[in-house]
Amino acid sequence: MSKSHVQIPASLLKPFSINKNTYKVYVMNTDGLITEESIKKCNTIENYYSDYVESEILANLESQFGEVKNKIIVAVKESCNIYLSDKELETLKRFVMITFARNPWFAKQLRKSQIFDFGLSIEDYSIVATNSSYHVFEEHFSDFYLSLFINKTKIRLVIPQNVIFVAPDKRYLLFVLPISPNIAILFGQLKNVDNCFVCKSENTILRFNEAAVQQELNAPKDKSFKHIYAHDSSELEVAKRYINN
Repeated sequence: MSKSHVQIPASLLKPFSINKNTYKVYVMNTDGLITEESIKKCNTIENYYSDYVESEILANLESQFGEVKNKIIVAVKESCNIYLSDKELETLKRFVMITFARNPWFAKQLRKSQIFDFGLSIEDYSIVATNSSYHVFEEHFSDFYLSLFINKTKIRLVIPQNVIFVAPDKRYLLFVLPISPNIAILFGQLKNVDNCFVCKSENTILRFNEAAVQQELNAPKDKSFKHIYAHDSSELEVAKRYINN
């Protein structure tokens, strides 16, 4: 039997590793319990997805996304200027779309609607149907732009099991996808000609982390699917105060 990463891919958690010599991250559950956990075991369920979905859709997309993610991380270390091809931009958008589909709540809604192919499990169908409907997603979000968010503070970004959260900005609808403790991809209605935001405000990072925690805790899914991951336990210790707010 193989174990599937239900929502958050192992490759996305790797930059949040505690250190270079261990394949572990700090994780906090909804009760505020903070532990160390192997990335290979984070958010896994045996045979959650079929071999076809795992190998033909998720593995391929995660590999392509990993290449773009690494390109961004390397480029940010050298400068804030980065060029992404149309194909690379499509990979990022497709990854965002599939991330939404990997949410157990999404599959649950499909099950309620009863509009799916009964030849597939509902978990598989949510991925297959979403992947084949990329053009619909692209049209719906045609006025959205991708930008980079560079964290230059001493406080690190955390990442929710949902992977993506909405930035605490009432002026714009802005999705945040952390790809490392210091870098995030922004996807939303704010166009920045430089495609890069450099943040030196610790308060902004704290607000981002608070949004990530609260949205994960309030997500319409089972408690066992709700976790926050971090490179440093200190970020999660701070995040504890958001649990009861």
